[in-house]
Amino acid sequence: MARPKRLFWYLFLPLLAAVAVTAASVVWFAASSLRSAVEDAEALELEAAARLAVFRIVEFLPGDAAALRRVCGEMGTEADRRITLVLPDGTVACDTAVPPERYDRSGPPPELASALAGRTGTAVRRGGTSGRAYLLVAVPLRRDGGIVAALRLGIPYAAIEEHLRSFRLRLVGVAAATVALGALVSYLFARWLSRPIEELRVAVDRFAAGDLRASLPAPYTAEVAALRDALGAMAVQLHARIEAAEGLERARQDFVGNISHELKTPITTISGYVELLLGGALDDRPAAERYLETIRRQSERMNLIFNDLLVLSQLERRMGAPASVLEQTEVADVVADALDATRERAAEAAVRVDADAPEGVRVRAAPLLLSQAVANLLRNAIAHTEPGGRVRVCVSAAAGSVAITVLDFGDGIAPEHLPRVFERFYRVDPGRSRRLGGSGLGLAIVKHIALAHGGTVTVVSAVGEGSAFTITVPAS
Repeated sequence: MARPKRLFWYLFLPLLAAVAVTAASVVWFAASSLRSAVEDAEALELEAAARLAVFRIVEFLPGDAAALRRVCGEMGTEADRRITLVLPDGTVACDTAVPPERYDRSGPPPELASALAGRTGTAVRRGGTSGRAYLLVAVPLRRDGGIVAALRLGIPYAAIEEHLRSFRLRLVGVAAATVALGALVSYLFARWLSRPIEELRVAVDRFAAGDLRASLPAPYTAEVAALRDALGAMAVQLHARIEAAEGLERARQDFVGNISHELKTPITTISGYVELLLGGALDDRPAAERYLETIRRQSERMNLIFNDLLVLSQLERRMGAPASVLEQTEVADVVADALDATRERAAEAAVRVDADAPEGVRVRAAPLLLSQAVANLLRNAIAHTEPGGRVRVCVSAAAGSVAITVLDFGDGIAPEHLPRVFERFYRVDPGRSRRLGGSGLGLAIVKHIALAHGGTVTVVSAVGEGSAFTITVPAS
């Protein structure tokens, strides 16, 4: 069995690969875009030149072959361009790049055929009868309302390649510098993330070897501190057991069992560090510590929510919540948790969120599940409210039921969409929903949570005035 790689490599290599792929993609896209732009610009210039050349040639048509060859040759020399003139029957009257004996007798190529049909034709041809690559533009020559010939101008494609070569070299240089910088940042970041875990691993190894007095690294984040404290506490417990004459083998087995259980959290820690970097807070230590605390809290919350979603999957089949997951719940606390979960998003969107949730209103509920439903409605309301606007949460109790209403004063929903807003993946405005980061599942989850509590969710909305979503559940 292959030996597992160090955490450092699992972090460093994907980050470096992402930087390299991004840089290569940018280079390829920029080079392709530039090539198309240069070709288009040159084609427009050739078309303009061809339409000017028509006036010098048309007077010699249809029959003065010698004069046509002379004029074409003069213009080709003056403008350093390939000039081809083809008559309506397909006869090549002149071509400054190909002698008559090498003419292709099978018929005019597509761009000249287009010109003979009255349309401008464009082509990039590599090789062919001339043996060189050309960018070609053909235009029709008209006299007395009819097409009497097709004139084609071309420039060697090598000239275009020469324009592109220096740009590509500069672009590759910038990409190489970007990858080098990305490699350095990825290396430093991976070391910064993996070092505390590696130091804790070394301490764990020493604990496993019986050195329960091994020093633990000084933490610089809340997660590492919690893990260090857990390890230290376990070491103290094991030491006490050894001093109490428990066998070393039993102590080691207990220690391994405990540490295996406690070390399930590093994945969450690593995820938090990655999000910290992406958030750009590396240079601001106080902000970084606040973000890490928020990430830790939200990671724990997501773990709990995941478990509740497993319960929700069962509720969809049973159409009711097991009594074991319901408890007496203060609705004001549910609303407070939902406000906490969406506070940062509201601040980023510059939307004010007010709540009117009186104390003493209770329901039998799974608190985290119900809070998730309210938070989903809040996120939806914030996303559809303009900066400077406001969102309101109201709690009201009636005979035998409690209603939690989230109101916004934003876009509103057209009547034809209202019957379907709670369907999975249904979007009122697909383009805007994706820009706002919605998954299309939020309102569907709200609906199932309400049903799981024996309640309902409804919506009232008017375009341009806003929406009111109401979760109604039985009172306790």
